[in-house]
Amino acid sequence: MALVDFKLLPGIDKQQTQVGADKRWVNSDNVRFRYGLPEKVGGWASLLTDTIVGICRAQHAFTDLDGNRYVALGTDKFLLIYYEGQLYDITPWTSDAAGAQVSFATSTLSTDSTTAKTCTITTTSDHDLEAGDIILLDTVTLPGGTGLSASDFEDKLFQVLTVPTTTTFTIDSLNQASTAVGSGGSMTVMPYQPVGPADFSQELAQDLYRFANFQRKIQPDGMSQIFAAVPLRQYHNHYLQFLLKCLPRLSGN
Repeated sequence: MALVDFKLLPGIDKQQTQVGADKRWVNSDNVRFRYGLPEKVGGWASLLTDTIVGICRAQHAFTDLDGNRYVALGTDKFLLIYYEGQLYDITPWTSDAAGAQVSFATSTLSTDSTTAKTCTITTTSDHDLEAGDIILLDTVTLPGGTGLSASDFEDKLFQVLTVPTTTTFTIDSLNQASTAVGSGGSMTVMPYQPVGPADFSQELAQDLYRFANFQRKIQPDGMSQIFAAVPLRQYHNHYLQFLLKCLPRLSGN
């Protein structure tokens, strides 16, 4: 029997039946065609060693006018920018109606138990926080006898666990307290602008697109300061849309 030169054409034919797709491939899985021949798609490598907190609802890759490449990531907890191998947290602070950052100075802390890491923070006025919100602690001085270190809290982010009253909320410390100590010490509580609950997906993805769909020059250093003027909690489901209005400031225009 004579040999027949039988070559399959590159590409996958999903329009015709398997019988009708003469000399065509009709199905594949993780395959690409190179020089007319099929080869398996290469594996995947992790881009970062960092773990992104929250549920990432959407991402958008874009390039600015200078050719710098970015990826905007929106989770139910944070707004992040990936640039040159690093993640930058650009989640804005909570602000008041005048656009000023909301913070609670001279707040106090108590360790609730020696068997659980839960601590209660008391603010001097109503904090308007909800379970799941993110806060940052600054200028931390702990009450004596807790067995904890101020470095466990200084410039660290914490998630609000419960809100017993309008002036108290609980967090988990990094380490276990050796003694249950009543409210004392001093610290400044700086809440992040809340994004929304974990199941808040469709609207958040739409707002992320509004945020990321721009062509402006971005300077990663000092991004957080740019976003001081953001809306109040009642607008949290649209705050990315408001951030879009702040982005031109990044280019100096």
